Amino acid sequence: MKPKFEKFSEDELLIFANENGIKTHGYDKEVVSGISYVRKLSSEIKWIDGSIENLSKPNSAKNYSILSKLGNPWQTNWNLNAEEIPFTLIITELQYFLELCISKFNFSPAYIEWTWDRNNFYLLKIKLFPEYNFKRLLIPTNSFKLTETEIDKSNIALLNSKANEVLNEIDENISIFNEPLYINYNNNYFINFDLFYSIIFFLGIKCKSLTLLNNKFPVIKFKLTSFLLKTNLRNSFNKKLNTCIKTERDNFKLNFLNLIKFIVSNGENNQRYDLKKIEVILSDSEISK
Repeated sequence: MKPKFEKFSEDELLIFANENGIKTHGYDKEVVSGISYVRKLSSEIKWIDGSIENLSKPNSAKNYSILSKLGNPWQTNWNLNAEEIPFTLIITELQYFLELCISKFNFSPAYIEWTWDRNNFYLLKIKLFPEYNFKRLLIPTNSFKLTETEIDKSNIALLNSKANEVLNEIDENISIFNEPLYINYNNNYFINFDLFYSIIFFLGIKCKSLTLLNNKFPVIKFKLTSFLLKTNLRNSFNKKLNTCIKTERDNFKLNFLNLIKFIVSNGENNQRYDLKKIEVILSDSEISK
């Protein structure tokens, strides 16, 4: 039975992490420290030389980067000059550490404070499901007409819950990405298209369907090894997807299922959607502020 982490205090979360193999104390000297907002798909990182308290000092030399499994369009300040900022040489190791941290909490998105002593990374603080907007690919809620009702504060939680139920029915392993279907960004509601990219990433597919959307959508770099290794996974996914489409009676869930099928089947049934009217934005990250 999985622990109910939402009932844990910050101290209890830290103790749980330490008991499950995450270093939380024992560092020699805080050489570099920082804060990060972490999800399965990406890490948004801000760091500074010395202790984490230095981040709050005015005019201190802060650095930030966004690393994403989805590729360059989602990333920021990644190809930094290593001679100017030597720490960037091991920032991928930091990303691995941060993902390892959230893996202990069912890959829940998290706010993390950390430090590095030249030998190891250490977890100083973790908060689950922070109020934070990751850099995401967003489109207006009416782009695919998943529901006839207007998306607002009163129904967004219910619709996100229904979407999660659909994904769990097809393959519960997708739920580890913890990507909501709808999000509020700058006081407006959008479809979080990173959810569909997480499915593409999970299945290792070629992502051809997104090139049909007037070339507005960035395409994930195709990896042949991943594509070949996940053949059985895709077959199982598509079989379950088609079964769900045939048996589903809820209109919203059925529309959501058909959109998933469109995305993973190279644009099949694209007559359902008016592709010319789709607007695409990459939301701004808060980590640079």
